[in-house]
Amino acid sequence: MSTQILTTKLHIPHPSSNLVSRTRLLERLNEGWNRKLTLVSAPAGYGKTTLLSEWISKSEMPFCWLSLDEQDNDINRFLSYLLASLDSIHFESDEQILSEYQSHPQDEFSGLMIPLINQISDFEGHFSLVLDDYHLIENQQIHEAVIFLLENIPKNIHLVIASRADPPIRLAHWRARGELSEIRVADLRFTIEEAINFLNQSMGLDLTVSDVTTLTDKTEGWIAGLQLAAISLKNHPDRPTFVNTFAGDDRYIADYLLDEALRWQPNHIQTFLLQTSILDRLCAPLCDTVTDRNDSRGILKELERSNLFLVPLDNQRNWYRYHHLFADLLRIRLKQEYCGVVADLYQRASSWHEQRQMLSEAVRLSLLGGDVERVAKLMEGHLLAIVSTAELSTLNRLLASLPEDTLSNNPWLALATAWGMAYAWNLKSTEPLLDKAGSTLQDFDENTQKRLRGRIQVLQSYITGSRGDYTHSIRIAQNALTDLPETDVSMRSFTLLIIGNAHRFDGNLEGALEFHNNALSLSEEAGDTLLSVMILSRLIDIYRTMGQLNRSYKTGMQALEMAENYQHQTGMQSFILGYLKLRLSGVYYERNELEMALQCAEVGLDLAKAWGAYDSISLGYFNFAKIYQAYGNYRQANDYLSQLKESYPFEQRFQYKFASALETQIHLRAGNLQMAEDWMKSCGLRLDDHIRFLDFQSYDVLAQVLITGGQLSDAQVLLERLLKIAEETGAVEYEIRTLGRRALVLQKQGDEDTAIAMLTRALALAAPEGYLRTFIDQGEPMAQLIYQASLRGIHASFCNQLLDGFSISVVPDQLSQDDLVEPLSNREVEVLTLIAEGYSNQEIAQDLHLSLYTVKSHARNIYSKLGVKNRTEAVAKARLLGILPKNS
Repeated sequence: MSTQILTTKLHIPHPSSNLVSRTRLLERLNEGWNRKLTLVSAPAGYGKTTLLSEWISKSEMPFCWLSLDEQDNDINRFLSYLLASLDSIHFESDEQILSEYQSHPQDEFSGLMIPLINQISDFEGHFSLVLDDYHLIENQQIHEAVIFLLENIPKNIHLVIASRADPPIRLAHWRARGELSEIRVADLRFTIEEAINFLNQSMGLDLTVSDVTTLTDKTEGWIAGLQLAAISLKNHPDRPTFVNTFAGDDRYIADYLLDEALRWQPNHIQTFLLQTSILDRLCAPLCDTVTDRNDSRGILKELERSNLFLVPLDNQRNWYRYHHLFADLLRIRLKQEYCGVVADLYQRASSWHEQRQMLSEAVRLSLLGGDVERVAKLMEGHLLAIVSTAELSTLNRLLASLPEDTLSNNPWLALATAWGMAYAWNLKSTEPLLDKAGSTLQDFDENTQKRLRGRIQVLQSYITGSRGDYTHSIRIAQNALTDLPETDVSMRSFTLLIIGNAHRFDGNLEGALEFHNNALSLSEEAGDTLLSVMILSRLIDIYRTMGQLNRSYKTGMQALEMAENYQHQTGMQSFILGYLKLRLSGVYYERNELEMALQCAEVGLDLAKAWGAYDSISLGYFNFAKIYQAYGNYRQANDYLSQLKESYPFEQRFQYKFASALETQIHLRAGNLQMAEDWMKSCGLRLDDHIRFLDFQSYDVLAQVLITGGQLSDAQVLLERLLKIAEETGAVEYEIRTLGRRALVLQKQGDEDTAIAMLTRALALAAPEGYLRTFIDQGEPMAQLIYQASLRGIHASFCNQLLDGFSISVVPDQLSQDDLVEPLSNREVEVLTLIAEGYSNQEIAQDLHLSLYTVKSHARNIYSKLGVKNRTEAVAKARLLGILPKNS
């Protein structure tokens, strides 16, 4: 019996009149023409069909379209519709193909595709066949037929499959052979720009960019979610409030997800989804523990294949999460249907995380499950690890939501809350909490009293040091060490870190180094990886300041390896990685590796913001400002400093003060002396001040303003004082910079020989370690001075490297060996060329058929004529003069 054809299944959908064009995806689709298969795979509501209809409307190639439904699992019906679809482009399929199958239904369906494939091959012209809603096909014979078609597909047809789930048609095989073009959820999500066009133009809402961004983040670019939000917004009286509170409980969202995603799942899948919805991150072992099952791995794989709003978090497919709105809906349903077991689910999840040392997540889950005693126990045992890996805003919010009497009666909870507040620099809330923690000491035995008092003092020392009172901070920390038991190894290590940090900011770099190394030994003894990474991150700064840039870099690489190993072992990215990356950014910056500096700053600032620790956030803004200043993008640099001041409104802290100083430095670089002098008048810095080591860089900027403004005598006085501080403290990085600035002053005063001598001291300190930006950031006058030093053969190779780093060239275009008093002979150039290639004197003698004595004689003449002392300087000077090519 022939199948009656419903022609609407063959109609290509028309693009909507208020369509948001997806240009970037259309390009991707066009790029897939020369492959066998294009797969558009995503959950409901991601615009798969809409995208394909727009693509077809803008293409000149013929398309056949077949909208599939559940009834198409009947092979006879599927084949009838397939042939009818092909006939829509005047294919004129052979009716005998269908008759042959109907006569021999027991034959392999894929084998019956042979005559159809032959007919396609004979068809004149190229075309595409689109199979929409392929996820509704469950018949294995049809899947095998599609595989057979792909294996033998003629060159004039391109197959397109749109599906909510990945079809079982050997996708990995086609992917490996480069025959598969894929567009998935990550591609289909609306970008901010697309969301603005959709919500404001297509839906006519006129929302602010901020509101659109919030909605896009909450829906994760899910197009149906944005459309349903727009429907709710149409008649909402308070749009900003709706945007901020929008979640999966919105009635339109809930109805859509129930109808399209949840209701059609088998009971065991629904139960799995609801029970695991308490988790922000899912893996099979964790899900097994929470649900008391042993088949979670298979369920997660099926959920991913089915595109059921499950997002993979790694390439190995070990960790997943649910789409945020889907998770919202699941949690609401969980409380409705399983209210009595929710606390137990949280307890299981928390225990699983604790066993694997994922402590901040264990605390968060216990707080959400209402298990306050368990939270207190975790905080008592693992306080540092928890506040170093938790999102502080979330942790602080959850802890602050506890009843007042709970915090008053549990000092460990009060202390933990105070610690989180201190890291987030909420000191007004911190000190009352410390008072609460201390007021209950008499309720405990002597050992517990000492341990608790010691930890309270550690936090007090941290806060005091953060306020700049380093002597008092050290005294409090030493008292804490008296109370802390020897077994509290990590906390004792952290206390030594605080003392070391106080010494560093107070200018005692040797003391800082000693305490940091002692702290590192204890953290390694405790096996506390995250604390070790934090200490090594601080050592990066100390080594760099002390003139050991190479050791600073090696220390950073050591810490990075530790942090990455931790992430690999736990599946969690610690915020301490951001702490580390921001310091590595400073090292890369000094080495003039600006792209690497920028990459580290981006990762570091993102993690710092997620963590919520203001000191790290401020460092991230500093790094960006310096990098963009180096690129000459002064507006962007100032934008980052403005963001720092807006988010860090503590005018008495050195970070805020130095932000103002760095703004002034940018004004100088941009040629705005008036703005710089305005800062000089208002900053409160004076030439006869007692200069604290912490304020060194602000006074360095003051010296720059004086130099640029022509107040050279005042600048020289100030620089002499700064140089003395740098020398006495062992701050070699500062010494290099200050020597350079003094050299510039001397040059401006006409004393070039003394200026060169001063610069020579700076170069001698900088060259072995590769300090570059310290010179480059001093601009064109420094470039001129370095050029003069290079002509005198002073650290010529390093000078050459520095001159390459300046954005301007100070080398005269006509410079050549004619500028030498006595030019090099042809033979001397031959010898010099081989020297540049790394030949030994003996090898040069053999290559040029000269005696060893003659080669040595030529070398001496070369050094004399170039005014240098060794091979390295000779090659550098020759490249500068154009005698040798620069890239040789």
